[in-house]
This record gives sequence, C-alpha cells and structure tokens, in this order.
Amino acid sequence: MKCWEGNEMDFTLYSETRFNCFHVCVAAALLRKNADTVPLFTQSGYLVTKIDDGVVINPYYKDIDQVIRERTYMNLETGRWNNKEDYKAAILEYLDENQSVIMEADLYYLPFSPYKEQLHANHCIELIGYKNKEFEYCDHYYNCHGMLSLQEMSQVIEYSMGSLLGGQLHTHYLRPRNLHNQTVNVPIALEQVLLDNVKAMLDQDMPSIPGSVRGLPAVSVTQDIIREIGQIGDPALRSKLLKRFADELREVSHTRYHLQRYLVSVGEQRLADAYAAAEQSWMVIANLIFKSYLSDYNSTYEERVLSRLERVLEQETYSITLIQALLGHSPGSSTQL
Repeated sequence: MKCWEGNEMDFTLYSETRFNCFHVCVAAALLRKNADTVPLFTQSGYLVTKIDDGVVINPYYKDIDQVIRERTYMNLETGRWNNKEDYKAAILEYLDENQSVIMEADLYYLPFSPYKEQLHANHCIELIGYKNKEFEYCDHYYNCHGMLSLQEMSQVIEYSMGSLLGGQLHTHYLRPRNLHNQTVNVPIALEQVLLDNVKAMLDQDMPSIPGSVRGLPAVSVTQDIIREIGQIGDPALRSKLLKRFADELREVSHTRYHLQRYLVSVGEQRLADAYAAAEQSWMVIANLIFKSYLSDYNSTYEERVLSRLERVLEQETYSITLIQALLGHSPGSSTQL
C-alpha cells in the first residue's frame, strides 16, 4: 500500500473557514489535482423549504458534483455503502490508487473530534494515505491532521453506520475523465455565472419544489419565519430552530463570500463589493440569531434581525440589478426584477 509521493500532496491541511465540512474536503481534493477552485464555488442562491419541524435554507441550486463535471475535466464520484467491510475496502482501494478519498463519519465517534462523545452529527474528513495499518487523515474543518489505526477506523465506520447516518455511509472520490489530459479546469464564461445566479434569485427557469420559495421572495419569507419562531412557546424547540437557522444563514453568507472572490478574480470589483456587503449582512444576521439561541430570545433580537433582513434584501436586489446591467444585450438580459 502506497503512501503519498510526488507533487499532489504539497500540503496536508487546507485552511478555509468559509466552507462546510464537505466542501472544504472537496476543495482540498481539487487543489491536490492542481485545480483552480475559485471558479467552482460561485453559487449564490436562496431557497426556503418547509419541512415537518421547521424550514431548511439552501443557497445552492446545483450539486457540487454537477459543478465539477461542468467546470473541470474530472468527475466527483460518490459511493454508497451499508456494509462496514465494503466501505473500508473501497477506501483502501482508492488510497491504493494514490488518490485521496472523502469519507463520512459521526462526530461522536471520531477519536480526534472536538465533539467526541458529546454530539451526534454527520461529518466529512479527507483520507490521504495508508501505511503500516494506519490511515492518514485531514480534518480540514477542525484543522486537525493525524493517524487512525485500522482498528480505530473499523470502529468509527461500524459505530457511524449504526447511529444517525441511517446505516449508510458515502465515499467521494475525484476521477479524471481522461488520464492523458493534463488540463484540469474547463473555461467558464463570466456571463454564464452571472446568468445562473440571476435566474436563481429571480426564480426563472428553475425547478419547482413543493413547499419552497426561491430567490428574492424567499428573503421576505424569512422575515415571517423569524416572527413565527418568536411565537413558539416551547424554549427547547425554539432553541433548536434558532441554532439550525443560524447555521444555514452562515452558509448563505459563505456563498456570497466565494462568489465575491470569483468576481474579484475576473476584474468585476464593483459587483464583488456588492456581494461582499451582502455577505457581511448575512453573517450579522446569523450571529444575531445564534446569540438569541444562547440567551433568552426577546423582541430586541427579533427587531434587529428583521431590520437586517430588510437591509440584505436591498443588497441582494442591488446585486441582481448590477448583474442585469453587466449582461446588457446578452441572452440573459431578458431577466427582469
């Protein structure tokens, strides 16, 4: 079994706090392939979906595997496993090909987790090598790098499969579509990136999802959700919803940050500044909601959140207006506010 050699492993941990645990692993794996990740994280949507115990907020309108397929010469392949031995064998097979692999686990059972035996939650780490019956792992999200014995890994897999992950774990693995093609990124037009985001925020040519509101109207709906949470009499339920809400809005903020980085890279500073302002507002909202989760929820918090939501709606609308001006007479110029 090989350990890492060559130039693909010039780094171990990838430090980027504006990614969730899955996306930071994907970004690290892409960087090991010498990919430019900036053009791959440009989604800036907003989808609110009602579920049985509240709502889910999602800023992404494409899965990352679709983005990688469209914008690189690689595929992000996903394996689904409900047998611990098959899962472990798949991981070893990927590593034997001298490739990194992303695995899932329950935070509760990871020996190096800051939430070991405290919190059950789905988590992703990147495995980058195997030697002497030890796995080398990178937990980019929690900035942790080290080794797991074969026995420890077997226990992590077994316990994770039996806990909240529904008896099924996933592997994610980058595979080049053409081994002879040294080019990694597929050129992408700025106009297409802008048009995709306009359509997402104006809900044009987007799939219909029952119980969902998309784009700018969904930002207004978020104000109603905040008011509804404030009316919940059960403190435990209210705290649960506030915590999830804060986490999801933090992810929304991160997407604006990554789009802003891309816009700077292509010289669109004015539009980048507009998204940077929206990014900051979303983060302020997320932090306010999280503070209200930690303390007693009251009308003062609610008023501040509602005020900020009004502000971020203006900022998001302004960004779309700027995009429409940039698109000019392109095919996307028919999009209207």
